[in-house]
Amino acid sequence: MKTRTGPTPIRRTGPARRAPYQSLLRALGTYLDAFGATSICLIELPDGFAVRYQPPGDTLGIEARHFSFDVLHARDRLMRRNRGETDAEETSNGYAALLRALGRDLDVAEAHTLTIDEVEDLLVVSYVAIATPSASPSQKRLLLVGPDERARMLQRARGNRRSPTAVRQVEDEIRLIG
Repeated sequence: MKTRTGPTPIRRTGPARRAPYQSLLRALGTYLDAFGATSICLIELPDGFAVRYQPPGDTLGIEARHFSFDVLHARDRLMRRNRGETDAEETSNGYAALLRALGRDLDVAEAHTLTIDEVEDLLVVSYVAIATPSASPSQKRLLLVGPDERARMLQRARGNRRSPTAVRQVEDEIRLIG
């Protein structure tokens, strides 16, 4: 009899229907802001996100959590219901506003299989996007978001919230590598 050793592979049981990245990443960002997180790493899994971060004041500690898509949907619905009462995100320069803006750009790019890793003042974003008809069916892409790009994304996000008909120039403001 043959025994299996090593890690168990993750198997997708079917296409998981998830909310737009804008909503999911906003919910994750709100959680990260509430806990004063730094040095974040988000990895999309078939059933949600694995989240790793450094807690405030703990240079050696790492916290890790798993958020299912169902939990993130619920958090998003709660935030939408309470909008206006405690909506500090609109003026925040924290993760909630930044990840919401990034999520919107990823939704426009029809992205999936997302990984976000914060390295000092740089967000390294890796994802798969639907390619153009002349290219392969999908392409792995890498997006580097530095301090200047963060500021532009946050400014654009604030403008989009105030004016839903604002012109969105996503492709021109994203630097794609690879």
